[in-house]
Amino acid sequence: MSQCDCNKVYLAKVKEHIQAKAPEGSERLDISMPQVKFAFTDMGLKNLVVIDVKGEYFAPKKTGGFKRVKVDTFISCNYCPFCGVSLKESEE
Repeated sequence: MSQCDCNKVYLAKVKEHIQAKAPEGSERLDISMPQVKFAFTDMGLKNLVVIDVKGEYFAPKKTGGFKRVKVDTFISCNYCPFCGVSLKESEE
């Protein structure tokens, strides 16, 4: 069992963000965060940790009815979730 509720908290924030961008009258938003990705380069861990967010909602059509709209976005982290080191390039 998880020691925190970060997944639930951030999923709610992402859902709120997607709902704000969806056309008025959209409904049945369903999203999840199915996996976490790390990107490594030849210079080490330079890219941000990326968490995929996938889902869908139904937006109203001008002719009536609804159309399915897929959501495919992500959350990127500023710090390593394991050691807390900043993942952004230093300004030096």
